[in-house]
Amino acid sequence: MGSGNAIHLAREQLPGARQQPGFKGFYLLTDTETGTIMTISLWETRDQMGAVEAQAVLYRRSLQMSDLGCE
Repeated sequence: MGSGNAIHLAREQLPGARQQPGFKGFYLLTDTETGTIMTISLWETRDQMGAVEAQAVLYRRSLQMSDLGCE
């Protein structure tokens, strides 16, 4: 994923992230030479961050299962 695509994806996801309890912001870091992309999200508490991480894991698993034809 190029940095332009990463920025577009981040802009799409930001409104949803802002609605999560404890969300304070995020940084999107890119290295155009290597193509490396890193995001750092900021949360009010570790528990709030953990709750969103757990939701993200479940979401990614459901996407993987869908890609495999499992529903």
